[in-house]
Amino acid sequence: MRRNEMDDDELARLIRALDPARHVTEEELAERQDRTWARIAAAIDADAADAGKQATGRRTRRARLWWGVSLPALAAALVAVVVVLVVNPFAVPAPAAAQGLPPLRYEASDLTLERHLERARARLAESPGPAGPLREATTIAWYAHITMDGPDKGTVISPEVMTTTWDENLDMRIRVTAGGSYVVGGEGAQPPTREDLAPEGSVLRDDQIPGEQMMIDGEPLPFLVAGSGADFYRAYVAEAVAMSEGDPTGALRAVEDLLNHWTLTNAQQADLLTVLGEYPDLELLGISKDRAGREVFGLSAVSADGGHEEVLLVSTATGHIVASETIYLDDDPEVPLPTGSVMSYQLWGVAPDTR
Repeated sequence: MRRNEMDDDELARLIRALDPARHVTEEELAERQDRTWARIAAAIDADAADAGKQATGRRTRRARLWWGVSLPALAAALVAVVVVLVVNPFAVPAPAAAQGLPPLRYEASDLTLERHLERARARLAESPGPAGPLREATTIAWYAHITMDGPDKGTVISPEVMTTTWDENLDMRIRVTAGGSYVVGGEGAQPPTREDLAPEGSVLRDDQIPGEQMMIDGEPLPFLVAGSGADFYRAYVAEAVAMSEGDPTGALRAVEDLLNHWTLTNAQQADLLTVLGEYPDLELLGISKDRAGREVFGLSAVSADGGHEEVLLVSTATGHIVASETIYLDDDPEVPLPTGSVMSYQLWGVAPDTR
């Protein structure tokens, strides 16, 4: 559903939704914590009311799960790195027309979404992968930076590579370098890049984040807990959706948050696919090739306000989750981006110098 109007608050929410390291104010974070505590209390009360039907051990385990997964609840927002849709964070933006990158093209599939996920899990069982989760991730990304008004109103590209590494104590380093655009087949006009775009490989940011900033009330942010098993990820994704106020794109963004910080095992990725298959709002887009030329099938969800579509791409060859895209669906005349344009994409499992 497309909307005819988008107010400033809704645009700001959409902007935050695009950033893999989303930033919120202390007030917003406090409000999220209050909502989280309310859910924790409700869950504990429900367990207590159900005491006559469940064993004590099971009741305690459920309450602990809410505590461990729910507390920080998508406060990935604390990490203010890689700002999306800003008024040029590095220099004066080049004037740009209202252009956008077209979405990937999909071919219809004879398989259902359930069958695609089943085959992906089978491929994961056969594909090589790390023996254990690694506290590192490389995200190759393309972001649309939008200037909303003034002489430089328009949209320009910022291709970036974000490398994240961190320790058990949660001390984290996030390094952002200038990247190169991945446009499949060169189809269509390349949206404009900034005239002052930094040479590929130039360091744009190099941040050291102390572990205490990655915790709330002594608990690590949820995407920093790799966990294992479908039940663990079911709780993690459910809380992400709840904290996004039921927005169906929250399930896909929760997976993106993990992949921007971890190199997960094949078993963990299979568990995530199992959980995603349980969400009725997710749609199979069909078969395509991602920006790096890998054959994929696409999972899609449209935001609750109809303003954007979130897409997760899964390799048909290996079963790995390899990319994500965010597509602008609104038609606000004040936003210098055509309806249906890709606002951002992220690639995982690709070396930065691979084309």
